Amino acid sequence: MRVYLHEKKDQALTLSRILGLRRRTEYFVEHKDGSKAVWCNGHLLELADAAFYNAGYKRWTLADLPISPARYEFVVKRGCEQRLEAIRKILNSASEVVIATDYDREGELIGRTVLNYCGFKGQVKRLKVLSLDDESLKEGLRNLEDLSTTETLYQVAKARVYCDWDQGINLTRLYTCLGRKAGMNEYLSVGRVITPTAALVVDRDRAIASYQPYDFYNLRLTVDYKGQPFTVKWVPDETLKNAENKVTERYCAERVVALVKKYPLYVREYRSRIVKELPPLPFSQTSLQIYCGTNYGLKPSEVLSISQALYDSRHRMITYPRTACRYLPLNQHLNAAKTLDALARGDPSFAPLILQCDPRLKSRAFSDEQCGTHAHHAMIPNCGTQDLSRLSRSEYAVYDAIRRFYVAQFYLPAEYREVKAVLRCGDVEFTATARTLINQGYRVVFETVRDLKHKVIAYNRDPDAVEERDSEDEEINDKIPKLKEGDTVRLLNAEIVTKKTKAPKHFTPHALIAAMANISRSVTDKQLKKILVNSNGIGTEDTRAYIVDNLKKCGYVAQEGKILVSTAKARALVDAVPWELRSPELTAQREQSFESIKSGLLSEEAVVRESRRFTASIVAALSAPGEQNGVIAAFKAALPDIQKSHQERVCAKCGSVLLRL
Repeated sequence: MRVYLHEKKDQALTLSRILGLRRRTEYFVEHKDGSKAVWCNGHLLELADAAFYNAGYKRWTLADLPISPARYEFVVKRGCEQRLEAIRKILNSASEVVIATDYDREGELIGRTVLNYCGFKGQVKRLKVLSLDDESLKEGLRNLEDLSTTETLYQVAKARVYCDWDQGINLTRLYTCLGRKAGMNEYLSVGRVITPTAALVVDRDRAIASYQPYDFYNLRLTVDYKGQPFTVKWVPDETLKNAENKVTERYCAERVVALVKKYPLYVREYRSRIVKELPPLPFSQTSLQIYCGTNYGLKPSEVLSISQALYDSRHRMITYPRTACRYLPLNQHLNAAKTLDALARGDPSFAPLILQCDPRLKSRAFSDEQCGTHAHHAMIPNCGTQDLSRLSRSEYAVYDAIRRFYVAQFYLPAEYREVKAVLRCGDVEFTATARTLINQGYRVVFETVRDLKHKVIAYNRDPDAVEERDSEDEEINDKIPKLKEGDTVRLLNAEIVTKKTKAPKHFTPHALIAAMANISRSVTDKQLKKILVNSNGIGTEDTRAYIVDNLKKCGYVAQEGKILVSTAKARALVDAVPWELRSPELTAQREQSFESIKSGLLSEEAVVRESRRFTASIVAALSAPGEQNGVIAAFKAALPDIQKSHQERVCAKCGSVLLRL
């Protein structure tokens, strides 16, 4: 008998549409061909806690560190015992198992740990599907893979969880114990991802608190050419600017005003060209979270939950949502006409936009090269039935964004006429620019989009680019007259514009998600920067939303309205840990090791040994009482602020400060 092992119930029920449902129970479905499908409901097993290996570890002491089990053991998660036992009984009667979990590291770990725990010895195959539509499932069933094709995926998954266990268990205990020596009654979670993420918030808050705004100056001239006025901006010489590219001395601008009033302005260069604006790429999970947070105010965890619901059997309207990729394989283009037709049939009000599509167009989104390093392609609608009547308001908003970003791929780029003029007066340069839309192209897809408050929203920027543009960068001319090089223009007005610099903005949840994904910007080492770019920063599409939520649960950040602010507890921890623990470079080095496992240059065991050595070196450095003094002193210094922040979090009976767990 063949058994399909799924990650979620929805996947099993979807498969039964293809193979035919004969019987359904609480723990499995039976197909008409005699095969069965079981599901795990996520992780049924987890790495055992330290006390599993030694009961003495229930009490946290510095003397026990580092804790390094001879072999990492998986144990049943609380509440999952019955389901795992039911799966074990079904596997005992199986001759073949098809692992049908999500086709990524996490899915591979879930499937293989269950088979190993249950002691299955029969033949095992792998089902590779990136979408739960019928065609993708049929294709996957026709081309089941040998388990050896995902062996390195499994090795990397094990190495990752073992290394994170080693670091999390030991360093969390280390700093929690040191905190208690300083009088802190706090649980201090330390990990490869949570610590550098907390450091991001701490560093941003400190930059805001210490920021000293200052005046800077620019110069705008209003000029006339044959009765047609327009505005030009001064381009200061580099020697006049500070490190932030600002002119801070007003007299510099005043000297230029005196110059242009005395001498003529002439046209040095005039250029008119057509520029194309390509449609935005389809969504990854992170870019979807950023986009929906910016436009709809949805939390990252809400977007993750909604997109998962859109994928699962209740809706089955999109492809796999927990993807880090924003590109599509070329073979997906073969389904374009079918998918567009399904979108038109599912929503008649959307059909006019589909009629204007050209399914023959291949945008930059279709790229096997860009998809090559990813287990899943970008999120797009699937080509099955699209029943919008079952969607909640938030589900509709998320789904609508996904489908529009897909449909935009089958429109021509938007086209602008860009005009740029360069003027000079002596050795001083000025520029004027204007941009006029001459062909909407893909932008028509977003013309009538409305958010949850029924206000028109702008879709014309990439969701990964969350930073706001400075108003100085905006175009200030609707139109520039056609100029001739060498001609002079008449000065009408010269205005010195005084502005104040602004401090960085506090993180919002979706802005913090973006910072985690783009953390390579804070790394100077070129090789490590490249690794972080290729691995999409710290955290994963699966975990970033939960990490942001966990920062709140651990007491490292507090949400004030829309923004996140660091707590005294987070600041104390960030100051206490060595640079290696608060830096994203550790993740880059770890990802480099994982790539070496995939390429066969390193074994899983070698990577775990190196992780243990790193953890042990930190424990050893803080083993001597003298070496601990600096950390304890930092914690003691932060104690008044931590206690102050807990004033409202006390025991109702005795009034003592509660321990945050």
